[in-house]
This record gives sequence, C-alpha cells and structure tokens, in this order.
Amino acid sequence: MDGKILCVTLLIVVVFLVHLSIRLRSRAIALQRSAKLAHVITDISMRFIGARLENIDKEIDRAVADLAACIGSDRAYFVMSGSTPRLHLWHRSSLPPPPGWPVAAVELATQVKTFADGAIHVPHVGRMPVGERRTRCLEWGLGGWACARISGKDETRLVLGFDAVGNNCMIRTHEELSLLQTALDCIARAVERHETETARARLEERLQKARRMEKLGIFANGLAHSFNNILGGILGHSEMMEERAELDNRSMCSLAAIRRGAECARDLVDQMVAFASGHGVHRQPLKVSALIAETASLLGASLPENIEFIIREAPVATIVLGENASLQQVIIDLFDNAVHAIRDGGRIEIAAELRDVPDTLALSHDELRPGQYVCITVTDTGDGMDEATQGRIFQPFFASRSSTNSLGLATAREIISDHGGAVHVQSEPNKGSRFEIWLPEAPSMSASHDVTVPKTVILVASDRERVRCDEEMLAALGYEPIGFTNPDAALAACRADSNRFDMAVVGHFESTARSLEFATVLHASVPRLPIVLASLAVIGLSSDKLMTAGISSVVSWPIIPREIAAALVQSTV
Repeated sequence: MDGKILCVTLLIVVVFLVHLSIRLRSRAIALQRSAKLAHVITDISMRFIGARLENIDKEIDRAVADLAACIGSDRAYFVMSGSTPRLHLWHRSSLPPPPGWPVAAVELATQVKTFADGAIHVPHVGRMPVGERRTRCLEWGLGGWACARISGKDETRLVLGFDAVGNNCMIRTHEELSLLQTALDCIARAVERHETETARARLEERLQKARRMEKLGIFANGLAHSFNNILGGILGHSEMMEERAELDNRSMCSLAAIRRGAECARDLVDQMVAFASGHGVHRQPLKVSALIAETASLLGASLPENIEFIIREAPVATIVLGENASLQQVIIDLFDNAVHAIRDGGRIEIAAELRDVPDTLALSHDELRPGQYVCITVTDTGDGMDEATQGRIFQPFFASRSSTNSLGLATAREIISDHGGAVHVQSEPNKGSRFEIWLPEAPSMSASHDVTVPKTVILVASDRERVRCDEEMLAALGYEPIGFTNPDAALAACRADSNRFDMAVVGHFESTARSLEFATVLHASVPRLPIVLASLAVIGLSSDKLMTAGISSVVSWPIIPREIAAALVQSTV
C-alpha cells in the first residue's frame, strides 16, 4: 500500500513538474516575444526622432510593416479619422483587405469591449457570442484581431490594428497588448509632430508674406507720392514740347520715347502701390465664357500683327465667384507675358474647362484641395522657360529675358490666391509656355435647394467703430460675424458655448503684445478654434509666438477684405 501511495505521489510530482516546465517555457517564449516587440518599438521611436518632416509618412509605413513582421499578423494598419484622415496599411501579398477595411476598424473598435489599457483582443472570432459584432468581424475576414486605440481631440480617433485571416490572433499576453498601446502612442506622437511642424511651416510662410507686404507697403506708400510728382512733371513738360510744331522728327521721336518711358514708370508705381496695399475683392457670380470674351475684346486692339490669337469656347454654364476687374487683370497680365515671349511671330491661345479634383493635387506653384474647379489656360508658342526661371516668375520685380520688369505676374498670383485658386505652369525652352489658372467653381443656384449655413466668426478689437465696419465686411464676405470690444465678454461667450464660433479674428488692442496675450487665453479656452491675428506690425512677430497663441494666420490692421477673406479660408485648411 505504501508503495502505491509513493508511486502516485511521485507521478503527481512528475506531472506537476512537467506542467510547470511547460508553463515556464511558455512564459519564457512570451517574455522573448514581448522583449522583441519592445525592441522593435524602441527602434521605431528612435527612427521617428531622427526622421525629417517630409519622411514621416514613409517611417509610419515602415513602422507598421516592422510591427506586423514581429507579431506575425496577416494585415497591419494605422488608421486616423477626423479632419485630416490617415491610412497606412501593410498586408501579405496574398491577403489584401476587403473593400472598406481597415477604415471600418475605427468604428468597429468602438463596439468591441477593450481588454486592457485601451487595447482590444479577440483571440478567436469564431468563439465570439453570436451577434452583430461576430457577424461584422467575419464579414471583414477576421479570424483573430488585436488593436490599440486612442480618442484624440476634435473627435479624432486613432487605431493600430493587427489581423489574423483564417487563423487565431498571434497576440496572447497582457504584456503584448500593453506594448501595442505603447506603439500606437509612439506613432501618434509622430503624427502630432508632423501636423505641428506642417502648421508651423505654413504659418511661417504666411508670416513671411505678411512681413514682405508690410515692408513693400511702407516703401511703396512712402515713395509713390513723390515719384508720381516727378513723373507728372516729366510727362507735362514732354507733352508741352510735343505741341511745338518747330521740332524736327528726330526730336519728336525722342520726346515720344521720354513720354512713353515716364508712362511706364507711372504704371509701375501704380502696380507697386496696388500690390502692397491690396484692394477689397467684391465677389459675385461670373460666367467664365463672358469673362474671357470681354477680356479678349480688350486684348484684340493691342495684339501685334505677327501673333495669332485663338479663343476656345468656354462651357456656357461655368461660373466662378470673383471680382470681374481683378480676374480680367490676371488674364491681361498673362497675355502680356505671352506677347513678350513671342519674338518672331507665333500663337496665343486662351481656353477654359471644368475639372474635378478628387484628391489633393500638387501644382507647380500651389496645391489644390479636392473639389470642382474651372481651369483657364493661356498658352503661347514663345521662348519658353527653364526650371530656374519658372521658380521665380511670380517674384516681385523678377525679369526674365522674355518678360518685362514689373509686378504683373506677382500681382496676378496674389489675385488668384485671394480668389481661393492656384497656378500651374508648364514650360520648356524654345517650346512655349502654358499657364493654368485654377478657380473654384461656384455652385449653381438651381443645382440644389439646400441652405448653406454661414460660418460664425467672433471678432474682438478695442475700436468700437472699427468692429462695426469689420462686421459689415465679414457679412458681405458670407460669414456671420459677432463683434466684441470687451475681451472678457468675448472669452465668456466662448466658454459658455465652445461650439458657438467657427473662427476668431483678434484685432488691435493697446499693443500687439496685448493682442497676443488675449489670443493665448482664447486658445487655451477653445483649443479647436482657428485664430486670425490682425496686427499693425508683423515684422517683430515670430512663428513660435504665434503658434503658442494658437494663431493660424496673420493679416494687416485695419483689415483689408482681400486679406481677411484669404486668411479665413486658409485657417480652415
């Protein structure tokens, strides 16, 4: 009997030791997997730290692929929903995701119970309780599923997911799930850095533009009056001398050349003042066909005999929202540039067509957001340009061999930008040039009966009369303005309802520093609110100060309609 008991006891001990050995081995393998995954995440984090801004997207793709290889999943992805959606996907070549997946993972992640630290773990989809969640997982081809998720600001959701197709989930331990959340945090920080640095670069570009405009405005307004007086004297005396009949033909030709030179100089001064100060853009629906026909009638009288002028019929129903005189000036400036590019005869062609832009489109000098656009083209058979010249043609006072030294093209681009449009240039030396003007198509009034709710703008400044005038200006631009002269009252209104306002314009208080201080407090109260700063002077401002205050764009004070219209549109991008 004692021997039997001893045998049973020994057997139990052996079984226990085998079981313990298996447990220890399983635990050791799990620790090795966790350590390997932690090492991969550390490597990913270090790569993100050293990555250049333009390489962040490639590094995220690489991170997703590395995590998938480490875990052994069939599909892996990082998905971000919200105003700036992202999708980075890796999958085995034989197992592409079904249509709609993994974008649908964002919604599915909100319906499945989290396991730990915000992570979701479905080891065996086939063992899930019968119901809608199980059905949906099977529809997406999931055999097992694990993901980490984060809810960001402005209803943004981030998901890092790993699919097992036809198999069980390869992730098995709590440590691995926690590491998935760490990996998602790492990628989220990289995305946040990318968005912050992109916003900083965009703000710095706008700030540089505002500084340039301010300096040019000071220069232009300071010289224009005196310079025009001098030119007026030259023109007046030359006209008086031209009236003297006793002058010979050679003297008359010289006087005529003096007068033409003085007139060109006067026109250049006028361009400089207009470019620097800006004029209000009173937008209204314009038929592109009528715009081109009217402009062509103006151009026909000044067309050299050795140049053929062709006008392609534009779609009759094509309508843009803009200022007729400004858009005519754009076409005239491009036409004048084309004339100077043609030396021994050639052809200039103007055409227009509707274009649908489904995704963000990179052009030679701008970038287009998705939408419907009217593309007006001015094509010539002139000298053409090399890449270096194309990169500088819209700079103020830049003169190429085939263009005049003026602000024509620089002003044209400013006008197009203020109309929410963009410019694309195609050219090769000795093969002519093609200038494309992309303008947003105005929605047809009969196409829809939906009422568009105007965006609400809170306007805060100390000058009551100026606030009242600017409210009228913003209303004319299609916004619903609400003005405040008391900053405390403005803050109270924002805090009472954080969703009441879509944008904010902070005008001038006692000083620029006081305006920045108020903008900083406003940004802390309503972080989602884009803020436009209207400042008397921008030369002393830095992008770091503006970023801290939550400012997305800068315009001059008092507000100019053209500038504020462009800034409010850009602030929502």
